[in-house]
Amino acid sequence: MSERCSVIFVSRKWPPAMGGMETYSEKLSEAMKPYVEIETLYLPGHADGSVPNAWEILRFGFRAASQLVFTRNPAAITHVADMASWP
Repeated sequence: MSERCSVIFVSRKWPPAMGGMETYSEKLSEAMKPYVEIETLYLPGHADGSVPNAWEILRFGFRAASQLVFTRNPAAITHVADMASWP
């Protein structure tokens, strides 16, 4: 049997925050697990559902960019979940 495709799923929207993008990120990554090797790289929400502060967002951006650029074994596919994360 052939090796499964590797995917890294990047999102700044993740539960427990509430909303459509958070639900999309969680449900899509879960639905993909039977078909691909998936790694999630996300900005975790706060337990109370509040939005991340500026420092958390910047730290996530630097962490995500560093991981994507400097990884030794890049995923075959990088899925960026929302337009605010693409840079």
